[in-house]
Amino acid sequence: MNHSLRHAVIRCKWLLKIINGCFNFIHRKRFNRIIRERKMLSLFDYDKLVVSIPYSPSELVIDNNLYGIAYWLKSYAGLDVNKSLDASIEHGVFFGNLVREDDRLYPVKSMITFGNRRIKHLEYGGINKNIIAVGPYIHYAQSLLSYQEKSDLKAKLGRTLLVFPSHGIIGVTATFNNDEFIEEIERVRKDFDTVLISLYWTDVLKPDLVASYEALGYKIVTSGHRFDLNFLSRQKSFIELADYTMSNNLGTHVGYC
Repeated sequence: MNHSLRHAVIRCKWLLKIINGCFNFIHRKRFNRIIRERKMLSLFDYDKLVVSIPYSPSELVIDNNLYGIAYWLKSYAGLDVNKSLDASIEHGVFFGNLVREDDRLYPVKSMITFGNRRIKHLEYGGINKNIIAVGPYIHYAQSLLSYQEKSDLKAKLGRTLLVFPSHGIIGVTATFNNDEFIEEIERVRKDFDTVLISLYWTDVLKPDLVASYEALGYKIVTSGHRFDLNFLSRQKSFIELADYTMSNNLGTHVGYC
């Protein structure tokens, strides 16, 4: 969407509500069914976990509907998960002082972020809202594995290395030397029984990339499609199974691990 048009839309609460209502009228029933079905899939069914999910927002703020973050914050707080927060949620960890224009424009009273230092950056960047620091969002999500399921799977995996390769987003490709990264994984893996490669959903759709990891015996996993309400829960499950994590980039996974 053109930035000027996007900014005009997100300023207007009634327009956002109409747009969300249209999406939900068309997609909600199918969305709910898919979320239930995805929750039952194996953590290792990566090809099925990244199949497209229709957009069916419960949140006024567009980005709040990503990765199940708002869903789990509301669940933890005992709020109605189908009712929108009067707040925008920062996507994840910010390692600099970037302040997004969208967060200034959304017609909500509050903003949710990770920590107090980030609050200072947001205030300095012109966010005149009630800013709330809640720590890592993953804390509020429930693992998809029961205690017994986690124990049984951990026994099968043994000592586990969890790897988060740098990833892009829709329309933007992460560029790095994958061969060099694999060399580093190979250097570290000698102390582990299993290597899990956690790929972003758009990277699972790249057969050559997937094959480069599977050829070395690594197991491919993914937290799922960006609209999956259990994205964060699945990611928490992988982290809880891991003895050690590594990456070739800074990202929200650093704050979660």
